[in-house]
Amino acid sequence: MKRKNFCWIVLLSFMLVQCMGEKKEVIKANTVEQTDEIKLYKVTAVPFVVNDQYVLKTQGSNQGVQHVKITSKAHFERLFDQKDKNQVIEDVDFSKSFVLALVGLPSKLETSFSINSLKEKDDFIELTYCVEEEEHELAQAVYPYAVVVVDKKFNKDIRFLIE
Repeated sequence: MKRKNFCWIVLLSFMLVQCMGEKKEVIKANTVEQTDEIKLYKVTAVPFVVNDQYVLKTQGSNQGVQHVKITSKAHFERLFDQKDKNQVIEDVDFSKSFVLALVGLPSKLETSFSINSLKEKDDFIELTYCVEEEEHELAQAVYPYAVVVVDKKFNKDIRFLIE
């Protein structure tokens, strides 16, 4: 009887040790998978100019903030027009630059976009912005917008992030 109990204890101990070893291997494998998912990017600030000399021609949809990358003059002129027709302004030179445009939802409150940063990260650029809304009420709803001019050497995929 003692011999049977001893055999069972040895067998259970052996199985317990084997299970502990397998659990450690699973934990190691999960750790490797998690570290593979984290990618470190080289981040570089991208110079840009916010151009407020244009007005929005066409209103966007009511489905949220629209993010538009404009690379041609024809596309730009479909969306925007000169703010003051009497004033001579320098047009965006699409051979040297492109435009990132933000068009917001209509609001009766004074609303604007604030561009926080534009950064280059390996294979894309990232525009971070916030929507600022004041308490001053307007007579009618307007669409907030922003026109950001960027040098063409940074013409990559774009990601827009709201803060």
